[in-house]
Amino acid sequence: MIPGFRPTLRWKLVACIAGAAVAMGAVCLSLAGVRPWYVVAVVAAVSVVTGAAYFVVGWLLRPLAEVTNTARRVSAQNMDERVRLQGRNDEVKELADALDDTLDRLSESLASTRRFVSNASHELRTPLTVMRTEIDVALSNPDEDVDELRHMARVVHEGCVRANELIESLLWLTQAESGAAHMLPEKVLTDLGECLDSALSAVESVADELNLSLAKSRLPAPVLGAPRLLERLVANLVENAIRHNVPEGRIWMLTGGDAHVSWVVVGNTGAAVELETLSMLFEPFNRGNKARVGRDGAGLGMSIVRAVAHAHDGEVFARALPDGGGMEVRVEIPAAKQ
Repeated sequence: MIPGFRPTLRWKLVACIAGAAVAMGAVCLSLAGVRPWYVVAVVAAVSVVTGAAYFVVGWLLRPLAEVTNTARRVSAQNMDERVRLQGRNDEVKELADALDDTLDRLSESLASTRRFVSNASHELRTPLTVMRTEIDVALSNPDEDVDELRHMARVVHEGCVRANELIESLLWLTQAESGAAHMLPEKVLTDLGECLDSALSAVESVADELNLSLAKSRLPAPVLGAPRLLERLVANLVENAIRHNVPEGRIWMLTGGDAHVSWVVVGNTGAAVELETLSMLFEPFNRGNKARVGRDGAGLGMSIVRAVAHAHDGEVFARALPDGGGMEVRVEIPAAKQ
């Protein structure tokens, strides 16, 4: 081995071609006899073949070098690099196209992650800023009376509740997306109807306070999965239907299934839903239409619904209701074999 010499693919291919040329020359010499001018001719032929092979192999491997250089230039700060290889449609072109597709997906994922982190930081900063302002005002006035201190305490308490809801939602979303990326930690026979009963029991008093009418049709909807995640999925659907409703509005909930799919449907009256709003419904920190009767949430409820559904190999469908506004969300998950 020559010190400092790196046996690249180009040199390895040239060495193979040169070796084959030498072998053929040796065969020719053995057949024709070893004569001085024969030896000179064979050496010259081998040299020409080796030189030509070096340039031809370099030309053939040039697209591969472009792929390598592009991959080296890509970084988290520079995700716009693409190979965009032109020319012959061969294996190297397929490799370059596959790399471009992978970089497109990585770029989209990185941009989505950055938006998520930015939104999460903003959402956490808001209640913390409000709480700090109230505390600073109270500390700057040594003559604060009890009523002002109580007001400050209420504002701080509301800020803590909001921050806690956001953190809890982030944990739910992380757990759901972890289940989608890997195997679920547990798979237990769960009935979506029972999840609906549990979700209703937690919100019936809120619905009564807001004068919302509830209608339920509960048929067996067995699935295999993580019970806590499935309960959170159904609870988020019901809570979202309450939050985005109108005074004296309606909510209808159905569960059921067949031999292949179990489903849960939650619909609600409300403001008219635009197509653009519907397409962004499952994006993190999207709060949809501002017309609502319930208090603001963290904007992660429907993102959690989608992540949990995907973790269970399911799908989520949403449609705007044409008459009177509102929408209906349907989640389908493969049915458990009875």
